[in-house]
Amino acid sequence: IEYQLDGGEFIAYESAITVTQPGQHTLAFRATDHAGNHETLQELSFQIASEPAEALPSETTLRLSSHVGLSFWSVTAYLQVDSDAEVAGLPAIVTVGNKTIQVVLDASGRATVNLPTLKRGFYWVTASLPGTDDVEASSSRRTPLVILF
Repeated sequence: IEYQLDGGEFIAYESAITVTQPGQHTLAFRATDHAGNHETLQELSFQIASEPAEALPSETTLRLSSHVGLSFWSVTAYLQVDSDAEVAGLPAIVTVGNKTIQVVLDASGRATVNLPTLKRGFYWVTASLPGTDDVEASSSRRTPLVILF
């Protein structure tokens, strides 16, 4: 009995055949009797899967800005997440003063947050994005907000 791997030369079969290279392979084999008669060549095709690459989280950039307004105007925070991974539908957390608001990113990685009515003063508006299998957790970003009246 002899075999041929991936179109190479025929080799006499003497022991188990080991194939470890990832990809598609074809093993052809045939038997030959003492008179030199070859049986019809038979083939077996198989595939060895490659080791899956370790999934690395996508690098993520989180940007935050806020609109400064008078106390009787609405104050809005704008959140933008830039990532190699899909971020649509991911939750983000925006905090101003002692109020926490959870938002969901849209298809472009953005969210607009209408902030609660605030008294005159200085506030930090912070935003954070929890990590997932595909998105690296972003540390909080913050921007100042001053209410004038």
